Amino acid sequence: MNPVYKKINEEYNRTIVIGDIHGCYEEMRILLEKVKFDSNDLLIAVGDLVDRGPYSWKVASFFKNKKNAYSVLGNHERRIAGVIRGTSQPAWTQLCSLSKITKEDQGFWAENFESFPAVIETNHVIVTHARLDPQKKITEQDPYYTCAVGGDKIKIETDDNGVPLWFHQWKINYGDSKPICVGHAVYKKIELEQNVFFALDTGAVKGKRLTAVILPESTIVSVDCHNYYSESLEEWKHQKLMHNLDNIQKLPLHKIAKFLERDQLDEHENELEDRFNQLLEKYDFESKIGYLRKIIASRFGELPPPGSERGNYFKTIHSTLDSKLNQRLINFILSNKSFQQDKFIKMFQKNSLEDLSLNCSAIIDCVNNSDRING
Repeated sequence: MNPVYKKINEEYNRTIVIGDIHGCYEEMRILLEKVKFDSNDLLIAVGDLVDRGPYSWKVASFFKNKKNAYSVLGNHERRIAGVIRGTSQPAWTQLCSLSKITKEDQGFWAENFESFPAVIETNHVIVTHARLDPQKKITEQDPYYTCAVGGDKIKIETDDNGVPLWFHQWKINYGDSKPICVGHAVYKKIELEQNVFFALDTGAVKGKRLTAVILPESTIVSVDCHNYYSESLEEWKHQKLMHNLDNIQKLPLHKIAKFLERDQLDEHENELEDRFNQLLEKYDFESKIGYLRKIIASRFGELPPPGSERGNYFKTIHSTLDSKLNQRLINFILSNKSFQQDKFIKMFQKNSLEDLSLNCSAIIDCVNNSDRING
């Protein structure tokens, strides 16, 4: 459970508030050098230290280890902690980030992110991730609300100048006691209201800029960023491909089929398709099923015409088998005069190539076992 509010009362010469970093460690380092950040300054991040960029854990470690650096909770810290705890479903960005640390480290970082407050207030500024609830005091904000959890379902309404409506209501309720800084979404401009309201997400990880504001003088400083998002996506696709290639014989067929049904495949999916076709040749289901059809006919006779005799015929065969999958395989074998790969994949889409091959072999052994059949 994340705390709601943290007040930092220590006196610092400046408070430097930095926008969504998303693992852009080198750009963060360059920006902090540019603003001459030192021990006399207080550094506050608007959240989303991690995910999408290449150095999430270097950024998180910097804020963990630097005594005068803090972060509010972003939706990406919240979700990563939830994925680790098993309470949230991961997107590819969380899976990619978590693949870079050990299971032991994951528990450590979940606990760390769960300590991030929804709001930080200093002598110079109020900082939150996405928004404040104007119906609640600064000390009573909900981290779920301030993170704007819900992705595209959550729309922060703005006026014609691009200023969020919640901010206008906040001023009516609580006045302009201190400037407010947020991140999370890219707005039309950084300084949404002069010296009072700053939106600091400037698309760093997608190749735009990483931005900070220095308070109390309200100086805005930015540095250019590399487009790490596209590179991370390609890296994850490659990781997923390698995992799928290593385990393709164990994957349910429907997970493979969803790639093969596309009109155009990228290089990763083409490699997966090639490997799948190689395995189909290796397992040679057409030959196995053809052989099964012959030995079933030799042991039990040819398939009778529709009617009670056919029902008894299937019951006799099914009574010799060990599983529902084997029975479904027999039904497929006897109901299709010729092997059709597309029909085979569609019918057994919840099963893996390895399972199907093993079961075909088990049926062959079972049907060839005269003692068992006769018994």
